[in-house]
Amino acid sequence: MRLLVLLSMILLPLIADNDIGNSCDEFKKLSDDLTSRFNKKIEHDCLVNGKVSFSHMIQFLDMVLEEKKRSSLNSFPITLFRKCDSENILENMIAEEKNKKILKRFSTILFREYDIEKILTNVILGHYFELGDYFLKEFKSFQLDRVVYPPYKKRLLHIATQNNDLKAVKFLLKHHADTNVKDIFKFKPSFYITSKKMERLYKEFHIKIPSMIQCSTLIEEEKIDEAIGYCLQKAQLSEKANYFTNASWYYLLAKKPLLSKKFSLKTISDTSFQYIGYMNLGHYYILAKEYDKAKESYKALLKSFDSSDREVKKAFLEDFTILRKIYKDEFDIYRAYDIMHEIL
Repeated sequence: MRLLVLLSMILLPLIADNDIGNSCDEFKKLSDDLTSRFNKKIEHDCLVNGKVSFSHMIQFLDMVLEEKKRSSLNSFPITLFRKCDSENILENMIAEEKNKKILKRFSTILFREYDIEKILTNVILGHYFELGDYFLKEFKSFQLDRVVYPPYKKRLLHIATQNNDLKAVKFLLKHHADTNVKDIFKFKPSFYITSKKMERLYKEFHIKIPSMIQCSTLIEEEKIDEAIGYCLQKAQLSEKANYFTNASWYYLLAKKPLLSKKFSLKTISDTSFQYIGYMNLGHYYILAKEYDKAKESYKALLKSFDSSDREVKKAFLEDFTILRKIYKDEFDIYRAYDIMHEIL
């Protein structure tokens, strides 16, 4: 679901997926800052040819970690490395015996200076799977089911499934992440499947799939009449569990917009995910032809959630497309587009 893509951005502060040059500029700026501070020379291969050597990056990261200057680094260290790693230096380095001692040293520092939640989140949701494999082998604290994410007590498999992150889910399932673990709402990770591809992936690992996930998969196939009953089932189950954010969305998909409005308002007043409530409330007002109120709701979303315009626009477009499939002309997608362009 698109709202959970936004949620993942809270958990995973990755660099925006701009061109490599921008990321390399950031590397140069940060390394310049550290070079002047510690009077050490770091060559800027990244700036010159779009990549950086492993030895240069390790030196840079060691300086940041050992001197505890993490505040100068906007992103998790390995994230920056990946953006300039055009030749899979990390993957090759792990396989090379000569770099094992350096990697072990850096990894030990990483685990000392960062909490396991940040490491797990960035390594797995950031798709650093070669590091994930290495950490699972070398560090007992790197356990895929260890971290419980507040406020809903989700595990990493819940989050990756919500985000429809096929690569991360495949990695987690391959490494035997617990598929029966439940969040605060008593939902297993499979409850959050929202695409046919994710459904197939779970089935490849012989995991039982709840029937109600067909709400999303049938909408994906544009079998709306068949989907509505499953969407209503999912909305009612979410309501019973007091999962207002989920209820507000699935009542909208079940063609129960007034109930969606009710739980959107509850989301805004009773949860820490106000932006989801404002998003769904704005959708309700588009359906109700109250376009000024829709605009205000979408603007409130922007104020309540710190994110790039590009990511918010992506979330809007995904929602608009889904709602148009369900409501046809009742959902004026062109007015919705106009409002989106006005506020972004």
